[in-house]
Amino acid sequence: MIKWEPYHSSTGDPPRTRGLCRCGALEFACQGGHYLVLRRACTGHREETARGRYPQARAVWDQLLREHIGQCDEPDNPIIDIWLDRWPRYP
Repeated sequence: MIKWEPYHSSTGDPPRTRGLCRCGALEFACQGGHYLVLRRACTGHREETARGRYPQARAVWDQLLREHIGQCDEPDNPIIDIWLDRWPRYP
């Protein structure tokens, strides 16, 4: 089970987006040498999960995308890949 926590900036700088679900529900980002997955909570605040090294954060990102595809508002092409040539396509 994935645990979501309130997002707190580790550096004061905004996170850099590395991947984004087309509907904007999920974001793969990096900040201060860490990778993390972000989403908007029902309150409008951001929540984060999987903060840490790339392999661990990426594995959670992949899992969340596979689960999210059926719910995405853009089902034909649900993922915007920043590293399009390097990332696999989903489902």
